[in-house]
Amino acid sequence: MEEKSMEELLSEYEEQMEDLEEGTLIKGKIYAIGDEEAVIDLGNIFDGIARINEIPYEEREVGKSLTFMILKVDDQSGQVVLSRKEARVLEAVEEVRRAHRDGTTLEVTVKEVIKGGLRVDCLGMRGFIPFSQIDTRYVENAEALLGEVLLAAVMAYSEEDQNLVLSSRAPKEIAIKEREEAFYRRLQVDQIMKGRVHMIFKAGALVDLGDAMGYLHINDAAWTRIKDLEAVIQVGDTIEVQIKSFDPEAKKISLSLKDLTRDPWDRIHEDFQEDQVTLGKILKVLGSGCLVELHSGVVGFLHHSEAPNRHKEGDEVNVAIEAIDPEEKRIRLRYRDPGEMVEDYEAEEREETTLGDLFGDLFDRIDQGER
Repeated sequence: MEEKSMEELLSEYEEQMEDLEEGTLIKGKIYAIGDEEAVIDLGNIFDGIARINEIPYEEREVGKSLTFMILKVDDQSGQVVLSRKEARVLEAVEEVRRAHRDGTTLEVTVKEVIKGGLRVDCLGMRGFIPFSQIDTRYVENAEALLGEVLLAAVMAYSEEDQNLVLSSRAPKEIAIKEREEAFYRRLQVDQIMKGRVHMIFKAGALVDLGDAMGYLHINDAAWTRIKDLEAVIQVGDTIEVQIKSFDPEAKKISLSLKDLTRDPWDRIHEDFQEDQVTLGKILKVLGSGCLVELHSGVVGFLHHSEAPNRHKEGDEVNVAIEAIDPEEKRIRLRYRDPGEMVEDYEAEEREETTLGDLFGDLFDRIDQGER
């Protein structure tokens, strides 16, 4: 290799000197590590010097490439005074700008609970998370978060006063939304899945399906009519439900508990025949009659003309099956008075009584006398 002349070396020195501007960033590799300083190879004829206490312990490795800020250029010694600390501040500012612009997240460490929220460390910068932006749910004990590392999005950043406001709630909401959308893509009508009863209302219940909430209407909880859903399920119960319908746009899922069992109308002729007498309970009194629930859960209609006495809801009555219409799911009933039922039974007994039953003892005595 041909040696460079003094004039060429001087020209190269001046060119590289022009590139070294105080306050700008430059990349370099750690060449040597001393007790107080580290020598940085800048890839040119200059050496860089950086204070070792400004380089984080995990970065103190010979050959490691880092970014530094140029603090001072010494023309006489050819040394460049560098700062890793100042470079990290500029890197942090740029990363915060990028996260604010692109909507990406940053890792922050909770340092202190202060009035209105949390003080956090974000890439060496002081940041603030309002209480309302910590989680998707209310946080009762913020002190428990001290020292925790959270993922946070930049809500606001001002370079003038270094005001950095973050939200650890926003990334969680995005993650919840993504899981919910994926859940709806997998969902199918008639699908059976497990869920946890989250809340019970008068007309239904919310069931937590994991990544979405479903609604179980009281009419879909059982084939029998129930007034209180807590008679069937309790908050905290893990239950199996069937998907009746769902709307990904409206974020609605309708559930059924009763469809997991056989519809009593499917076996109506197995349970009931015409003229069969059975016990029922008055569910509702209407203007023209009563709705009567039979033992299998099906409901029949008893006209007032068939019931000599007025009944109220909850009363138990003896009824006879007058007609069954499986297609329309209707049963017409007639009232059977317990007294009439006893008379019918006695009449049947009389019809089945023979002369032997009536005069058997007399015949026996006659036979014995003849002997």
